[in-house]
Amino acid sequence: MTTTRRSGLAVTALAGLALVGLWRLLPAASPPVYDGICVADPYRLLGSSPPPSSASMPYPAGPFPATEVATSENPPQAAVIVMGETFSSGPAITISVAPIATPRARPSKGTIDGNVYRFGVTDASGATPAAQSPITIELRGTRSNPARTMERLDGTKWTPLQTFQAGCGDVFAADTKRLDVFALVVTGTPPDSAPGGPPVGLIAGALAVVLVAATLLLVRLNRTRGG
Repeated sequence: MTTTRRSGLAVTALAGLALVGLWRLLPAASPPVYDGICVADPYRLLGSSPPPSSASMPYPAGPFPATEVATSENPPQAAVIVMGETFSSGPAITISVAPIATPRARPSKGTIDGNVYRFGVTDASGATPAAQSPITIELRGTRSNPARTMERLDGTKWTPLQTFQAGCGDVFAADTKRLDVFALVVTGTPPDSAPGGPPVGLIAGALAVVLVAATLLLVRLNRTRGG
């Protein structure tokens, strides 16, 4: 019995060490291992087939409701989340989001990753109402590692925003009080030539083999003693 308990504790300790080792080797931008499986459509670049989608939603005059306007990919490649009463009660407005050609102005540091999107809000006269509270912009990148920074194009200058990762599918989010042109920017090595990280899949497979082998050995020892 003492030997069996020791073997069980050894397998448990080995499993814990394996999980800690895998967690330490994962890239910083990767989600925790308990987040489940994220199934995402391939990223659609502007000019590809199928093309990236656009989205537009009209809202009637009156109190503005909490809402989300998102493109149709899974997960959406671009989305805007607006809280209730963000825009003052007044005329009807329309919120839109659409991919656009990459502007001539480029970020001073880094490379644009994926598409550039224009987010807009207009009333019936074509004017842009002012937001009373921050609006959340979500953009999906072609990947998560290294982490991207969302930037807004202000005239001819890109302005970085405080960015955080939001959900699965390499989605990043940032808050702003002005809708305009936005893109994700990765600093350092351009996305297409970014060096690969540690072989997480291979490491995870090796750890799984070790755990299975240890478990089978424990079962065999128990059967031998029981016999």
